[in-house]
Amino acid sequence: MPLEIVAACAFIAFVAWLHFDSIPSTLAEPASGLPKPLGLLLALFRRPEAPSIFPPPRANTTILRFWFYRTLYSGLAVGLFVGAIEIPGVRQGIDTVIAALASDILPAALAVSDLSPIALAIVLSLLVCYLPPFSSAENALRGFLYEQAHIPAELDSLMQRLKNAGFTPNEETEQRVRNDLAAEGFDPERLRYDPEAPTLESRWIKAAVLMDEIGQWRARRKFRTAFAAPTEVDRKVRSFDKLTDSYNALREGDAHRCLAVNRPEMTDEERTELEARFLRDVKVLLRSIYAMLGRISLLAHIDECERVRDLNNMGFALEPRRNPPVPQLADLVALAALLIVVWMVPMSARLGVGRAATIAVIIYLTILSPTLLAHFVPKFGRICDGQPAIRLVAFALCAGALAVVASLAVNTVVSASGDLLRDVETIWTTRGHWLLVCFTMAALLAWRFGSSGYPDPASLQGWQRYRCWADLTDGAVVGGVMLALLAFHALPAQAALQGDPSIAVDPLRLATGGTLCFLVGFFVPTWYRGRRAKKEQGDEPRVAAPLDGGSSLSTA
Repeated sequence: MPLEIVAACAFIAFVAWLHFDSIPSTLAEPASGLPKPLGLLLALFRRPEAPSIFPPPRANTTILRFWFYRTLYSGLAVGLFVGAIEIPGVRQGIDTVIAALASDILPAALAVSDLSPIALAIVLSLLVCYLPPFSSAENALRGFLYEQAHIPAELDSLMQRLKNAGFTPNEETEQRVRNDLAAEGFDPERLRYDPEAPTLESRWIKAAVLMDEIGQWRARRKFRTAFAAPTEVDRKVRSFDKLTDSYNALREGDAHRCLAVNRPEMTDEERTELEARFLRDVKVLLRSIYAMLGRISLLAHIDECERVRDLNNMGFALEPRRNPPVPQLADLVALAALLIVVWMVPMSARLGVGRAATIAVIIYLTILSPTLLAHFVPKFGRICDGQPAIRLVAFALCAGALAVVASLAVNTVVSASGDLLRDVETIWTTRGHWLLVCFTMAALLAWRFGSSGYPDPASLQGWQRYRCWADLTDGAVVGGVMLALLAFHALPAQAALQGDPSIAVDPLRLATGGTLCFLVGFFVPTWYRGRRAKKEQGDEPRVAAPLDGGSSLSTA
């Protein structure tokens, strides 16, 4: 690859890396009265207006998640740039779009098809960042990646759970808060929390109690870093400081005028207006408190059961979520990224992009086959718990058969000629050795799923802690068996089929295949066993029973 193209790719990656951490803009609302499809289409061509009210991306996620999706975003940007250079006709198409959308902004002499790679990288960066509909599509992609990185999808989910959960404050904490407020002139008779009556007074005392509990969290060692991390949009003010200022302002202002012993004289109309404004501000304050609790608990790197236990000790009535051991969207994206980096990129030059992508899809489905089979047939997910060995064998054989069916389906779609039976027979005859590879890989993964259980993290010391995320034995077994199958059967069969002996000893095919199989074996079985262990632990009562009180404040 020419040095100039490498430099241009580096520039694109650098710009995308920086841009991912910028605050996304919001699109202007489409005109009212238009059909929804037309309104959505026109919205793509509207320039972004006000900046988003959400905190910066890093405020609500872990470093690992943020960097993974930031790297993925940069990789996608580089891939699109390389496609614009290498795919015939793309540059001319960009010229056409520029002429149609930005003829009054960009010079008429600008022709992307005539630009050097570095100049093209600069122009494309400007187009994608600032010119609709490219900027709108980029915002949508970045927003999707934010959600997968739990920015702010997981936070929103936790906020909703807190909002809808019943709440019964700790009696000692409630009494202390009531005494503090009474010392400031509040009427102690009106400072009583009633879980059955979401009154103005109940909402206010709930907010005051939660602020006191958050202050106690701040003193705990495991939450100290989490309190320092969240910031507001300008990144100059910590979110906790802003929340405290909002609470103090409300306490010294409308709260005191509504609930003090010596309330100021006012007409009924003025009092109604004051209470309505105070109720609105208390609801906003409660939402901000839920957001703070969610952000702190997510940034503290604690698991779901510990998070629920801490929140229940605060007074909420939550239960741990029970996630089945099946791939979530973030897991699927991670697996796709692994296949692209380890397989597609090195093999595209040897096989072509189309064939490399087809094989990547087949490998993808092969890896998912045992996981989905264990999900839909739950008994297969517990085969290591003293069950007969024949069940493990049956599970492996079924997973392998499912992988073969998936491989046949993909190959049939790619090479469709209109005669389904003939296509299947041709694939079976010419690619049977690769179907055996898929069968063996899925069967090996299924076997490793049930061959052992997830280790107890507390028993792992020193370097052995890596076993919480991966297992060297699994990687060695899956990688070794698959490498032997490739070297002694699949590649020689392919070499004989194509009449090219060099394929049988191709170091690139052996290296990429062996590395990919080792990495899959290294991570995937441990991932599944960990998910299964968390699900089984979630089935057991690991937190206190829900507190009494229902969800009468769900509208708060």
